[in-house]
Amino acid sequence: MINKVKIIEYKKKLLNAFSNSDMKVIDELLYDNALFVYPNGLTLTPKQWF
Repeated sequence: MINKVKIIEYKKKLLNAFSNSDMKVIDELLYDNALFVYPNGLTLTPKQWF
């Protein structure tokens, strides 16, 4: 079961991977059907974003 601590750990790992352009870690942590939602309403999948 995933708890709050684990979610925060994954979030930090993902943000670090974004900062370092570490595609291996990003691919491991993101689902193919994840959506990035921008303040203007634009949505992108990981494949569209990268």
